[in-house]
Amino acid sequence: MKITEITEGILDRFIKPKMEFNFEIQGEELYCDVTLGNKRVAGFTFDMIGDDLEAQDMSVSPEYRGQGIAKRVYDMLKAKDYRIHRSQHQTDDGAHLD
Repeated sequence: MKITEITEGILDRFIKPKMEFNFEIQGEELYCDVTLGNKRVAGFTFDMIGDDLEAQDMSVSPEYRGQGIAKRVYDMLKAKDYRIHRSQHQTDDGAHLD
């Protein structure tokens, strides 16, 4: 299953490329790649147990950190009724995302 979510402001379509959130399930893992134009700016990996997800890997390019990308990914997954559990390796920055 692949889902693409696109977010943009009113003027963004004229000024800059759209940020795309691509979700894909492979076996018992859910992946999300975030791209801006042709550039991959973030990636997320979750282990799946039914509708429960455990974050395994999260990376956001340094120039895009602090812009709410991870929060958007979490919000999109929660809107699809997934429950997200903390990773055992969670950083202090990631603690506020649950």
